[in-house]
Parts: sequence; structure tokens; C-alpha cells
Amino acid sequence: MHAMLEDPADTAPMKIIDAKMMAMRKIGPNTPPYQRSVYEANNALVETWYQKVLIPLADSNLSIPAKRITPCLNIFIEGVEIKKRIEFYGQEHFFRSSEANVQFWIECFEKSTVAELYVNGRTVVSNGWNVIHTAIRDVFAAEKYAAIYSKSDDPLVWDRLANENPKITYSKLFPFGLTEERIKAMSDKVMIITSRDSSIGFDQDQR
Repeated sequence: MHAMLEDPADTAPMKIIDAKMMAMRKIGPNTPPYQRSVYEANNALVETWYQKVLIPLADSNLSIPAKRITPCLNIFIEGVEIKKRIEFYGQEHFFRSSEANVQFWIECFEKSTVAELYVNGRTVVSNGWNVIHTAIRDVFAAEKYAAIYSKSDDPLVWDRLANENPKITYSKLFPFGLTEERIKAMSDKVMIITSRDSSIGFDQDQR
């Protein structure tokens, strides 16, 4: 039996300062004010990630395996967002749909033809799809919060717990009995109905 050879790219080290700079947004003199504010907020988060996660994880050469960079950043950003999501739900600024309502919209999208959905109006279709999409994200967020992000406010702990719980961190088990294929089939209907080409109006090419 032959041992599996590791891909050199998987173990290649990357300087953490390079990882930090790759995630930073460049701000120039002509950057619009709103965009500047977003970039500044992004860069502050990246700096926190660098200080609280990358530096403790780095080796003596201030490097970590390159394959760890993207998952590490995703775990950090997800933690920040999920904690805020849970906070707003706790303050009742967001409202969860009942499972019965989610199942209503799933059945509506799956049993209806594209034409039948279209006559309901793009706003109805968009809002109905948002019920399903938000409910799925809520379930995933609640699971990750319980197993990972509720345990600590330290991003380094999030990284450790996320890697110790890969079935939750990278779960593909969708709630409400859904599968990736069913979600894509519904999404394809929604995208064609809500696209600009499907809106009622004069065809620009025929004017």
C-alpha cells in the first residue's frame, strides 16, 4: 500500500503579514466616502484577526501553512457576524419564520412552474425565497453559535473549536429536509424570475 503524497501547496508556509495585506482594502485619495468607511471597517477587522489569531498561530518565522489562511479568515468573519446575528435576534430586531411557513414556501417553489410563480410578482417571489434562505442561515448560525461562538469571545478559541468540529463548521446537511440539489432547483426559478430580463416593460432592443 502506497502512502499518499502531500501536495506541496498544502504545507507551503505563508507569512502572516502577507495574509494580512491580502485581506486589507486599499484606500486612496479618490475613494468615495461610503466606500472609504466600509474599507476602514474591513481593515480594522483584518487587523484584529491578525493580532488575535494569526500571530498566536504563527511559527517562529511568523508563518502558517497557506492552506489555513482562507478557512481561518472565514471562521473569524463568520464568528463576528453570527454573534451579531444572535444579538439582534435576542433584541427581537429580527423575527424567525415558523417551520410551517418555511415549508409553505418550499412547497410553493417546488410545485409551481416558473410561469405560475412569475404571475405572483417579482416582489412576492423574492420575499418568499428570502423566508427560505434566511431560515436555512438561521439554523446553521444557531448550530455554529452553540458549538463554537457561544463558548468564548476570543477569536483564537473560535478557530480551535471550529477545527475540532468540522461536521458543524463545514456542514452540508441542510435543514427542513432540503438537499443542495433541491435548493439549487428553487434558486434557478427565483433567479430567472427576478432577473432584469424578466421584468415587465419595453424591450430596449425594440425601441
